[in-house]
Amino acid sequence: MTDKELLELAAKAAGIKVPSKKDYPYAYINKTGIHRDISYGGDGTRMSCWNPLINDGDALRLAVKLGIEIGFDPRAVEATAVARACEVDGQTIMPWAWEELEPDPYAATRRAIVRAAAEIGREMK
Repeated sequence: MTDKELLELAAKAAGIKVPSKKDYPYAYINKTGIHRDISYGGDGTRMSCWNPLINDGDALRLAVKLGIEIGFDPRAVEATAVARACEVDGQTIMPWAWEELEPDPYAATRRAIVRAAAEIGREMK
């Protein structure tokens, strides 16, 4: 799955509307994030970017909003959405993701959070 697809699904899970060109002519989504214009009441426009793959704050807010728990072992990080668990054929199923900590443990943690959130978004209708 591409970073763009991960961001779209994670945004869906978090209730963040992915802007469309029709609604926001200067809004777009790409691998650097979801970009949307914010008006300054006549003072001009600036772009806001939401990207939990590269922004620690966005990733933490996403994990908190979706109830994603983070666990570490010496080599990996695991993000699990325990609150989203459900029973299927007698087995407990829950969105989760695992990433190796090397070479960048911070990037691995952010990516695990986004991947777990994307799993939630994928299951949403």
